Formats: sequence, structure tokens, C-alpha cells
Amino acid sequence: MKSFRELLKRRIVWIVVVVALLSAAFITTLVLKLSGVAGTSSPLSVEAVLGILIGMVAVAFYRIRTYLTALKTPEALTSLHIKETDERALAISLKTARSTLYTALSLLGIAGLVTSFIDQTAFYTIGAALIVLVILYLVFLLYYSRRY
Repeated sequence: MKSFRELLKRRIVWIVVVVALLSAAFITTLVLKLSGVAGTSSPLSVEAVLGILIGMVAVAFYRIRTYLTALKTPEALTSLHIKETDERALAISLKTARSTLYTALSLLGIAGLVTSFIDQTAFYTIGAALIVLVILYLVFLLYYSRRY
């Protein structure tokens, strides 16, 4: 359980770093909006971007609160440890991620074929996304096959 405590502490540190970066992005976006620079060429409205950033920060604060509660009370720590190390839940998560990846790759491939007849720019964009996803998959496959 001591190693799980250390893991939670590391997670909290990383989440705080992410919150700091998200806050910097929020402030930068807000300053650009107020100065009139942002919002002229963006497909998303500045308000939507600010809303997304606020949502991400809210989720991060929720996770920090959950981890701090788990670190303070032994019952919550045990409950969180069981929840995160349950083999059934991990197997379901693994199968879900694998199915999602294969479906996304298949749909991107089909979309690439369809867009090759319609628009070359969209075709190259989808093709680049497909190539990046396959490369990421292979890198993680190599990493995890050597790690385990």
C-alpha cells in the first residue's frame, strides 16, 4: 500500500503541473480575447475554448480531491486501490481500448479512401493522422513488449 501512496503523490504532482499549464493557457486565451487578437481566424469560438479549459481544470481538481481524500483516510485508500487494481475492470478497459483503436483505424482508413475522390487536402490530413496513430501504436507495442 505504501507504493500506491507514492503513486498517488506522483499523480497529484503531475496533475498540479497540468493545471498550471491549463491555467496559463486560459489566461493567455483570455488576454488575447480581451485585446482583440483572438477569435478572428479560429474555427472554434474563444468562449468555447475557455469553456473546454475550465472543464479540464474542473476534472483535474476533482481528481486531486479524490487522491487527497484517499491519502488521508485508509478506507478511501483501500477502496481506490481495489478499484484501480481490479483485474476484471482492467481487462474490460484493455479490451475497450483495443476495440476503440481498431475501429478508429478502420474508420479513418475508410474515410481516407472516400476523401481521396473528393478532396486531396482532406485525404492527406486523414492519411497523416492514420500514419501517426499507427506509429504511436507500434511505439507503445515495442515499449510494453520490452517492459513486460
